[in-house]
Amino acid sequence: MSRRKKRANAREKSTKSNKSILRYEHLKNKSRQACQEAYNEYVTNIVSPDSTSNPKKFYSFKKTDSHGVCPLKAKTGMTHSDSETKANILNEQFSPVFNKDEDISTILDMGPSPHDPVEYITVTEGGIEDPCWTQSTQGDRS
Repeated sequence: MSRRKKRANAREKSTKSNKSILRYEHLKNKSRQACQEAYNEYVTNIVSPDSTSNPKKFYSFKKTDSHGVCPLKAKTGMTHSDSETKANILNEQFSPVFNKDEDISTILDMGPSPHDPVEYITVTEGGIEDPCWTQSTQGDRS
């Protein structure tokens, strides 16, 4: 398909006819769609809940976007990589668990913590914008 698209592109550039332009555009879109389908199938086969046969494949998949979240599969079964859709998928997943109306009396008492208490945490805009930021590499931004 890629070779057909390249040949159509060369013919489109040399002839500049409407027919060759339309053929190239059609093959370009068809090629793009085939690549996207192949990628989605690849991700589905690697990053699926039933990938118990080869868990190394699952952990070796490290495709991330600029925000560090891998493509996510929605309830519909489609894989999404745009940030807004991924945020909505994560919101749907976690919002039922975290809510303000929870009855505090239902929370189990785990006893005293073995860890020292944290007195004060500073959250900065830079720390939120850059998920890879660490105090050791950037110094104190507070």
